[in-house]
Amino acid sequence: MQKKTPRILMVRLSAIGDVVNTLPSLTALRRCLPSAYIAWLVEDKAASVLEGHPLLDEVFVFERKRLARSLKTPSGWSQAISRILGLQRRLRRARFDLLLDFHGNLKSGLLGCLADAAIRVGFDRKNSREGNFLFNDHHVSLPRQRIHRVEKHLALLRALGVRTTEASVALNVPPSGREFASAYLRCIGHGSGPLVILHPGASAFGAHKRWPLEHYAELADRLVRQASARVVVTHGPGELDLVCSIARQCASEVTLPETPSLQHLIGLIEKASVFVSADTGPMHLAAALKVPVVALFGPKDPVIYGPYGTASRILMAEVDCRPCGGRTCDDPVCMRSISPGRVFDAVLDLLASERRASSEPGDPR
Repeated sequence: MQKKTPRILMVRLSAIGDVVNTLPSLTALRRCLPSAYIAWLVEDKAASVLEGHPLLDEVFVFERKRLARSLKTPSGWSQAISRILGLQRRLRRARFDLLLDFHGNLKSGLLGCLADAAIRVGFDRKNSREGNFLFNDHHVSLPRQRIHRVEKHLALLRALGVRTTEASVALNVPPSGREFASAYLRCIGHGSGPLVILHPGASAFGAHKRWPLEHYAELADRLVRQASARVVVTHGPGELDLVCSIARQCASEVTLPETPSLQHLIGLIEKASVFVSADTGPMHLAAALKVPVVALFGPKDPVIYGPYGTASRILMAEVDCRPCGGRTCDDPVCMRSISPGRVFDAVLDLLASERRASSEPGDPR
């Protein structure tokens, strides 16, 4: 990092929440090196989080989904190889001085090789997976105690002498997202009560982290009837059936917006008074937007994966088997045991806290 204008590649491929939790590292790096050329290598499913980000000079996208489709047929192999070689050419033309591997697995190690950076920094053997440490020149160790993913990523920078004490999540909200959200809320009307967004989905990989749909329906009814809230139930690709099931079980009116892209969802979340979900990427988006969050945790450890940098209430069930970090579960009692009443009370608590904060003398809101 001795060059006047260093060229730096950040590698954090996926998922959405993990990319969001790496954004404070981008903020710290840009503050330390305002004139540096900083790029990010990311997978397609999380790329829209970084599109148009004012602190980035360039985003390189590894088209994992497109490559996976190509590799299903013999004729597609040549196309897949051509795309990988094209990515390699673009990365090497950038002539990176430094690569920072925040991801720490075999895939990020292999993709990092495409850039051929002069220096590669990653985590040590204990704090990386699948032999990732073998790809890096310098290895960063971490404290023994559990730390949040944001702090883990910042530790990589601190090892290089980058000041991280004022690092914050800088999430780009595109004008199209804000325009969509404003238009949608004008359309649905429903009075002036607090806007509460419920996000019931989770990736198929993390389906056991979902809170029961009937619990969401009960919560929505209580919010409408007892808190005069405007309840919006959002969903990602392939999750329309989930939100429709919730709407069918509700006695009160809820709305189910069709968000064309992740950036439209970001624009809508930004308008929320409170956001409620399990451990999902949109939960981290809400936290990055400083929206108060009620986070429902079962298998995962909220010390590591909880909402960061916003007012939050983390709810867990007292069951012996959690946190387990398991990838599947036939009986997710840890999620089922979080009652709608507890979540309702947590939402009211956050709303009251926000009202008190906004009424304090000198509050900018």
